[in-house]
Amino acid sequence: MRFLNNSKSVSLLKILQMCCVALLLFSVVACNDDQPTPNPNEDVGVCGDGVLDLLEECDDGNIASDDGCSADCINEIDPTCDDGIQNQDETDIDCGGDTCDACEVDDTCVDSADCASGDCSDEGICVAVCGNGIIETGEDCDGIQNVGDASCESAGFAAGTLLCDNNCEFDDGECSNEVTFCSDPEQVYDIPDDSVQGVDVPIIVEPMGTIKTLAVNYINITHTWIGDLDVMEIRHENGTTSQILDDASLGCSGNNIEIVIEDAFLAPVMPNDCINANDPALQGLFQPLTALSVFDDAEASGIWTFHVKDLAGGDTGTVNSVCLRIEYE
Repeated sequence: MRFLNNSKSVSLLKILQMCCVALLLFSVVACNDDQPTPNPNEDVGVCGDGVLDLLEECDDGNIASDDGCSADCINEIDPTCDDGIQNQDETDIDCGGDTCDACEVDDTCVDSADCASGDCSDEGICVAVCGNGIIETGEDCDGIQNVGDASCESAGFAAGTLLCDNNCEFDDGECSNEVTFCSDPEQVYDIPDDSVQGVDVPIIVEPMGTIKTLAVNYINITHTWIGDLDVMEIRHENGTTSQILDDASLGCSGNNIEIVIEDAFLAPVMPNDCINANDPALQGLFQPLTALSVFDDAEASGIWTFHVKDLAGGDTGTVNSVCLRIEYE
């Protein structure tokens, strides 16, 4: 047997010592409880959570197969923007990314380009933007006249124009419960000449509510020598009556009448309001002789009657049109 010389034995001993130190260090590192345990889901996500993560082709929020997206989040069909599955580069189901249309409010986004509103929040959610002209979730409207399918009528009013305010909420300031009803436009009514009977012109008002204000919005009469006319009045079927004018109001030989009667106007018809040379000889805006406020709070619906008499012979005429403008509540 041959023995190593002294110098070689020292070198071998050093090598053995270094190996022992290395093994000791490895064992300390391997057994250190403070070392983090690798997370298999980190950066790649969890299939079935409804979020399209790294390494997933699709994620429909479940781990079932045969529904377009497999249990392993692999596409089972060719992806499209209307397949009901979050795939491709979509940020939410069938929207966002470079392939599909922008997402709606409350959908998931990565940046503002993913949102139809043009605003992706710091939380990655598309949010509404008032003033972009798009009616989004949480907005009544967007743009002064962009109210969608809404209207004064759908808001419970009779007429008017529904607008949009600066907060994207409806502005019904131009809406009203004011409606107009007229006599039959297909019919004219002969005024009996020199007769105390006169003529009754019916105006049918549909059910709506009680009267807040009323105006006789238009009276159109064709008649020669209008000074023959007397006792012009409007009546509700409940018996309430307002006198509009009488023969003392006219007293002129001119022809034809076109007037509007309302309590808010300055004065009733006076003799000097009739100008014989004009046609119509009497026209303008006048108060009634009896205030139309006598109808306030009455039920608006029913058959109203415009009544007029001709108490002198020789001249004749017709009632062509009479309209009532009613604001109800």
